[in-house]
Amino acid sequence: MESDKVNEENNKEVVLAEYSYKTLHKLIKSGMWKMYCSRDFQIVSVEWSDELRRMVGYQNEEDFPNVLESWENLLHPEDHERVMEEINPVLRDVTGNTIFDQKYRLETKNRGYRWFRAAGDVSRREDGTPYCFFGVFLDITERKNMRNLKERGMRL
Repeated sequence: MESDKVNEENNKEVVLAEYSYKTLHKLIKSGMWKMYCSRDFQIVSVEWSDELRRMVGYQNEEDFPNVLESWENLLHPEDHERVMEEINPVLRDVTGNTIFDQKYRLETKNRGYRWFRAAGDVSRREDGTPYCFFGVFLDITERKNMRNLKERGMRL
């Protein structure tokens, strides 16, 4: 009986945590990713949230598979090298002091290139090697366009 109560409480906490996560992403209009890593600093699997998929115009794992190339292949050619080069230092910093925070363009399925900001951090094993690189993904196109207008001296 006691173990049933503990299991029920644990299940409630998991459901509440999942609801909180989904609500947060809905409110701030963000998506999330997870990249699981090997002990030799290699990304071995990727999970894209459905919110992230929708932000770039895709519906599900069938049309935007859980592989790094789904996202990487959409990077604007002028941003590709810079963004990809910023992943490795984050993974290799066993102190955990380096975070990923990049602004870049992605080619969406139906709306052309849009600006995004991705910020992520790494959960690590006891020896400091990366376990999971995870983060949030925000569409910043409107903010970027407003800033560009202001910089050109145009009134809104």
